[in-house]
Amino acid sequence: EPDAYGMPVKAFRQPWGNADISLDRLVQSAIHNGRNREFCRREVNWHKISGLSGMMKETAKDYPIPLINEAAQTAAHWINEIAVELGDVSRQTAYHALRGVLFAIRDRIMPQEAAHLGDQLPTLVRGIYYESYQHGGKPEKIRHLDTFLEKIRQETDTCEEAPDPAEALRVVSGLLARHVDTGQYEQVKRALPLEIQNVLGA
Repeated sequence: EPDAYGMPVKAFRQPWGNADISLDRLVQSAIHNGRNREFCRREVNWHKISGLSGMMKETAKDYPIPLINEAAQTAAHWINEIAVELGDVSRQTAYHALRGVLFAIRDRIMPQEAAHLGDQLPTLVRGIYYESYQHGGKPEKIRHLDTFLEKIRQETDTCEEAPDPAEALRVVSGLLARHVDTGQYEQVKRALPLEIQNVLGA
């Protein structure tokens, strides 16, 4: 049976429970709702998907649209890259590192700047970035590195093997420096307090 976008629905059994998830719906939602903060929250907790890369490769053949294949593969590549740089940690830990740092940066910069950064992110990563985002009250008044790291820790401590916040910040910011437009990355960097800028990856 096709989903709302005319794509075949293929359910995947979660290894941690009895509920099924539809990766087809997940990917299509990412394509069409990249800035929707409700993205993925209804059906899927991404931090529980520890076998992301393998799952993406297994299902790539089901998607006839190259853009969907590319979105899935790019998300898996980013998470794998983080996992390696953090010391060959699990993909679950790498996901939490990515999510925690993206949230911390996003909430500390002006909404317009946050939107510009979001435009630079891969489709599925953009969905993670905008999860639960409320532009009201932003930027948060975080002036010191230790407070910034504490915010990252709060976002990652639900993971069984939570990453070190300082290492997560170094690795994920370095990833952004490599994959995001240089000018945009420098704008985001300058929007952060100097104490935080000094520890960002390059």
